[in-house]
Amino acid sequence: MVLEQNLDAMEAFHFQRWRRDRMVAVGKVIDGAANGLEEGEGIRLLHRVQLLTAALRPAADPRGAASYEVGDPDFAVFKIDFEAELKRFVDAMLKEGVKG
Repeated sequence: MVLEQNLDAMEAFHFQRWRRDRMVAVGKVIDGAANGLEEGEGIRLLHRVQLLTAALRPAADPRGAASYEVGDPDFAVFKIDFEAELKRFVDAMLKEGVKG
């Protein structure tokens, strides 16, 4: 993460603590709203969605040198619909569980 590279160690620690506290709060909301999730699984789901979106976004909307394949039918296999893929992965995580 670029943010941590621009902060000293204590600033990064405080930021990550703040981030964790927000994620715990949102995770509790997810625990209560998503059928079948046990207590504490909402934060795991949220964290995995954050990791997943970090990979899906640049794949769905390539920039710079990575955009060479846009419009080239030989590279159509790499075309990603961000929303559809995100829904597919979240559905799979909810179906299979988010433990551990």
